[in-house]
Amino acid sequence: PTSTGGAGGGELRRAHSATGLNKRPQSKEERRPQSPPKKQEEKSNVVVVKFSPGDHGLTWDEDKRITGSIMQAWMRGVRAGWTVLAVNGKMMQSDEELADVMQQASGGDSRYEVRFEKCQGNFGTEAKERSDQQKRNRTRLMKTFSFQGSIEKTEYRGVTFEQFQQVLDYSHRYCEGWYDIAP
Repeated sequence: PTSTGGAGGGELRRAHSATGLNKRPQSKEERRPQSPPKKQEEKSNVVVVKFSPGDHGLTWDEDKRITGSIMQAWMRGVRAGWTVLAVNGKMMQSDEELADVMQQASGGDSRYEVRFEKCQGNFGTEAKERSDQQKRNRTRLMKTFSFQGSIEKTEYRGVTFEQFQQVLDYSHRYCEGWYDIAP
């Protein structure tokens, strides 16, 4: 194996494959380490919205959570409950900093990006879809696990291996649709 120096002073080991032995030598440009490909987040709740110069139409609270969305913001899909993470790539630490940066950006001559974290909607199609999903999950649970009672004495609350295996199988099969409902 050969090694190349890394930016942090460490070394990266690179093994040669048998198929790569017959290739022509690489130029300096080809030997440069390439940055790793960007991973796409599945079901990401982070949204980037580009605003034009002028009034954005956003209001927010001390937690940088959107409390009102009109004009540009509403037309671009920003909704109440979302949280501002960054403006033009700069992470926002406080609502005062957010107010200053947004005022500068909206008064400028060029477009600017605001990165939001979406929340779960409490109205509209998103809430209906979530409610329907909860009903389907509840029905599936009741069909899969027929016993719906309680056992008074703790010493009688054991489960058999088959019951435990059924719980594990159910969890593996349906866990991708689960989400945290805590605030």
